[in-house]
Amino acid sequence: PVNTPVIEKNEDGSTTTTTVQENEDGSFTATKETTDQKGNVLGITTETTSVNDAGTVIVESLKKDADGSTTEIKAKTYESGTTSVKTVETDGTTGIVNTTKETTKTDSEGITTTTLTSKEKDADGKLLSSLSVTTFAEADGTSTTLFTLKSYDTEDGTQRIDETIFTGSNGTSTVIATITSADGIKVNETFNVDKKGSVKITSFDSSSTEVVIPDTVDAGGKSYPVTKISSGAMKGNTALTKVSLNENIKAIGRGAFSGDKNLETIELTDSVIRIHKKAFKGISKNAVFYITAASEKEFERVVNLIKDSGIKSTVKFVMVAAD
Repeated sequence: PVNTPVIEKNEDGSTTTTTVQENEDGSFTATKETTDQKGNVLGITTETTSVNDAGTVIVESLKKDADGSTTEIKAKTYESGTTSVKTVETDGTTGIVNTTKETTKTDSEGITTTTLTSKEKDADGKLLSSLSVTTFAEADGTSTTLFTLKSYDTEDGTQRIDETIFTGSNGTSTVIATITSADGIKVNETFNVDKKGSVKITSFDSSSTEVVIPDTVDAGGKSYPVTKISSGAMKGNTALTKVSLNENIKAIGRGAFSGDKNLETIELTDSVIRIHKKAFKGISKNAVFYITAASEKEFERVVNLIKDSGIKSTVKFVMVAAD
């Protein structure tokens, strides 16, 4: 009802009072004020709804919280069915501003494309990160999703990340990422995530002489273990002198490190159960494999896997006791 306050008791004991008024231009503004049990104002939200001459429904909302933070939302729904939503959030403490925009449209073939873009800026307007998520939904219910993330330098200049994630209707994902650290070291990496949630590295190139294979990767908001290094994933990297494989690694593909002629230190664990031929072909003749193992038997098993894959007789193996 217009101009008649509506009072609602919330589960947490607070009270929300809503008043709606009609404006001279024909739009309507709803004001919601939430107070605690002592009458202290927790937040005020004003929402104005209007329809322009083109038939576009426009909803503008402003929420102010007691801590000084605000959320502004402007949503437009066009006669074509396309919806655009822009959200600006300002943290009352840090001044961080988040802006999101969502658009949805359906073409003549029944394919619905939804794109969500989000940008985060600091109080000075410096872009901290941007994210774009596009979902293509077929009429039969299958869909493909594309994520593009750009995370810019933080205050201490730690790193910049550019990441693209493709998620297909079959449940598999491909992650392509470029990471640049403050000291200029750059890593280009590509991962595949299968339907069971296992990850294999298909490409990994770094300007650093020492590389640590990550335990997990993130795709579509979930974290997955890295369990395999694919064939030729890190071959021909002559700058590489040391590589550390995480304890989730189960398999090392054919020629994964072939031609890494300066690779002298390899750290791995007894979680490895398969090493394909020529996995370490052409690495340094003075290379040392440090194998973390729970027992001498497990240590020898991994040593035999490495030897059977084809390796120079001059390399050495050192057992590291598992914690």
